[in-house]
Amino acid sequence: MARFWLALTLVGWVAFAGGITYIGGTDTGDWEYALSTGLRRIGYLAALSAAAGLALGALGFFFSKRKGRDPVQGAKLLAMVSLMPPLVAGVGLTMERSNGRDPWFVLPSQPSWLVDSLERRNPELEVEDIGDGGVAFHKDGQRISFWPWQLKHARIDWRKCEPADVEMLGAVRPDPPAPCAHRVRVEAPAESFTLLAFSIGDVDPEAAAKAMQKQYEGVGGSYKDHLVIEHGGVRRRIEGRATRRWGNWLYVEVIDRETANRSDR
Repeated sequence: MARFWLALTLVGWVAFAGGITYIGGTDTGDWEYALSTGLRRIGYLAALSAAAGLALGALGFFFSKRKGRDPVQGAKLLAMVSLMPPLVAGVGLTMERSNGRDPWFVLPSQPSWLVDSLERRNPELEVEDIGDGGVAFHKDGQRISFWPWQLKHARIDWRKCEPADVEMLGAVRPDPPAPCAHRVRVEAPAESFTLLAFSIGDVDPEAAAKAMQKQYEGVGGSYKDHLVIEHGGVRRRIEGRATRRWGNWLYVEVIDRETANRSDR
């Protein structure tokens, strides 16, 4: 009977590993990650589960022997403990898959799929998961950040902002005035856009974003959501970002017309 529980544990883990590898590789189209880092992260979870299962299984076996009970209970306990992590991870993956999350987010260890894939697509940039749902890029001592949903399969072109780039704002400018430091082009299947990043020092970033939105409202702009405002047929996402080390920023993302039209369908 002990062999049955051990075999059940093995079958459960093989099914979990095969399922999450297939789902992850299919959802992202990135089999390089699925068959390398993804499998390593599954192995890490399996090692943790096996250690916990062996410890509790050994205790169960020991106490069963002392009390004259069936030692098979130890193998049963090992199986139950070892199968709990993949069961919980599988439920979590099923629940969150519809939100476009990283298929491997339920697994321990790093790097995440998004960070790894962005580093491979953008080898000139250092990519960091900043832990609050954002992804940061570093280059030459500078930093910019995005939300994960903006970056799936993205290619980043980052350079210094030039005076001509600011014309993408139309007649509106940051208030109070702020220098445009970075111009970042993001090419991604879900949404392509050009980001203009303005360094606003100690100014409240939320207030700076609202001030710019008010300016667009004043010239006839209309909201598409709480961040995106359309004016003159151009959609712009306006958002303030605060950081301790890098100062405060005003981000204006000029969304491609094709992407804007696609979102209306």
